[in-house]
Amino acid sequence: MILTIWGLLRIEDKIIKNYAFVWASNYIRTFDGFDTNKALGLYLTLIRGLESLSQGDYEIGALIKKALNILIPYWDNRKAGNSWI
Repeated sequence: MILTIWGLLRIEDKIIKNYAFVWASNYIRTFDGFDTNKALGLYLTLIRGLESLSQGDYEIGALIKKALNILIPYWDNRKAGNSWI
């Protein structure tokens, strides 16, 4: 499943790519033991994507915010569980 999600992240269609970000965020949150470097890379990609939105990209902005709303509690839990910083 994760290989399918990572494959969807390479697609040029913005809507599909951002749905894949939401799926990947749910996967990272659900399955403990995921590679922290990949999760951090996904988080930074979402932040950069949010900054580079044009004015008419409302759907994409909503998907990015949804993925970030999933990942931010994950980082809080990781920080509280162990000192990875």
